[in-house]
Amino acid sequence: MTHPDILGAEAFGVDYGAMVSELVGYCAQCGERIFDDERYIRTEDGELCCDEVCLMHYIDAEVING
Repeated sequence: MTHPDILGAEAFGVDYGAMVSELVGYCAQCGERIFDDERYIRTEDGELCCDEVCLMHYIDAEVING
């Protein structure tokens, strides 16, 4: 008898067991869920932000072009 993940990998060429993402946390600004297979930013105080825009809002930064 073979494990179902092994059978799936043999049949489809994909390891479905490795594709399961785990929740890392939530964005400090927008509350979006952040998973371990996604790109995210951790601030100096340990908070998570899902992208650069949320980080800029979280730290209340102002972008000045010019």
